[in-house]
Amino acid sequence: MSEIEIGEWVRTKEGIIDKVDRVVGMIENTVHLENSIWIDIKDMIKHSKNIIDLIEVGDYVNGMEVCKDKVASGKEKLLVRNHIINGMSLEVVKIRTILTHEMYEQNCYKVEE
Repeated sequence: MSEIEIGEWVRTKEGIIDKVDRVVGMIENTVHLENSIWIDIKDMIKHSKNIIDLIEVGDYVNGMEVCKDKVASGKEKLLVRNHIINGMSLEVVKIRTILTHEMYEQNCYKVEE
């Protein structure tokens, strides 16, 4: 994993997405996130200056599930859709909230079938 910088966004194995506000030396290999938690670098899946790069299929952006599908140009892109919106590429969606699929699964109440 390349070096992590202050101000970058990170995604952890637990599905936390947050911004780095402190990096502790290479010996400790930990970063401090804006929501006041410390994480070990080995617990991060990826990091980027652009939060869009951290969103995956199955996450929810602004309450709508993210999926992968082809757009008019024939390219596959990550899309946000529900029963009202017929698919908008993630690049044009104004991100207000993100619920990662890991967090959704941890907090999902399943009713017996």
